[in-house]
Amino acid sequence: MKLRLVALAVCATLLLVPAAFADTTASMSISGDVETNTNVEFKDDGANNYSVWGNDGRTHIKFEGRVEGDNGWFGYAKGDAMIATSGTTGVDDSFVEFGNESFSFLIGRWEATSLFGKGQDTFITSAPGAPSRYQGDYARGRLPINNMALKIGGLELGIIVGGLDEGTIYGVSTDPDTGVTTPGVITLDAALNAYGARPLYKVSTDMMTVTVGGEFLAYVPQNTDESDAELNRFGGAATAEFNLGGTLGVSLAYGATTGKDEAGEDLLDSNTLSSMLYYTMPVGEGHSLGFAGGYTMLDVDTYTEDSMFEGYISFKQQLPVEGLFVSYAGSYAGASFDHDEGTDPDDTSSFGVRVRMNYDF
Repeated sequence: MKLRLVALAVCATLLLVPAAFADTTASMSISGDVETNTNVEFKDDGANNYSVWGNDGRTHIKFEGRVEGDNGWFGYAKGDAMIATSGTTGVDDSFVEFGNESFSFLIGRWEATSLFGKGQDTFITSAPGAPSRYQGDYARGRLPINNMALKIGGLELGIIVGGLDEGTIYGVSTDPDTGVTTPGVITLDAALNAYGARPLYKVSTDMMTVTVGGEFLAYVPQNTDESDAELNRFGGAATAEFNLGGTLGVSLAYGATTGKDEAGEDLLDSNTLSSMLYYTMPVGEGHSLGFAGGYTMLDVDTYTEDSMFEGYISFKQQLPVEGLFVSYAGSYAGASFDHDEGTDPDDTSSFGVRVRMNYDF
């Protein structure tokens, strides 16, 4: 809390002092979009074949305000309301930013720049039990704790410091006899403290854009006398995109998790390597076609080595109404689980289809 108050005081001082000597202009806008999805997946878990149907969507309302001075300083605020078709409500971004063309400071709830591109924003099915793709997003933001960032040109330094009311720490453990992995390994009644950093750098030319960065995020109980549990996550990712009649991109990320349980015993270390190759091209006016293929490998100590291949093809079509789009996506994912040396790996797979309607306003 003290750190947050200090940051707010610095923001107010740096913003108001130069504004006192400048003429300002202010603007405000309300925008958003409505999205509905219809999904069907056909899955094979190695023993059974089954289908999964789903419908979901949300209404996204974005409020933005900006004040600019003729001396180059600005203040910017953004708040996003999310209303799901299930009836639940939530918040996406909610932050205040100030600065000038050289640098800016941001504080609140927000999502930092992506380090792992996937091409079109579309649905990718997941094979049963498949390892989760790491995308350089342990500390990307939109966590229920304080988020801050300093932006200087193409450099963005994200900082996470704060407390969590409920104490659930996520790691990975694996039963050495069965090879079954358990993603949630520590659940505490005590509250947690979390802190981390996420520096990244983005550079663009007419022909290409490169984004590269790393991150670290740690969780520890607020009362260390009651528990020795901790979880440390760190990794890095990079994406390179090339303008070749469309967008050709390649992404690579490596993340690792270490920690201790409540008794201070070491958790099983996990390492995840993910990659994605994609191409998105314009088709006619307002339409686009996308392809992608990716690979993820999860290694949990010496007990298991799981892998997943995934891919999609998607088409986004603009309907003859401004702001109205329909997207079609088909995807495949296959996973392989190798728990014991000298035995054949177990395999699962999934095919998925999604139709999305989206209206921007």
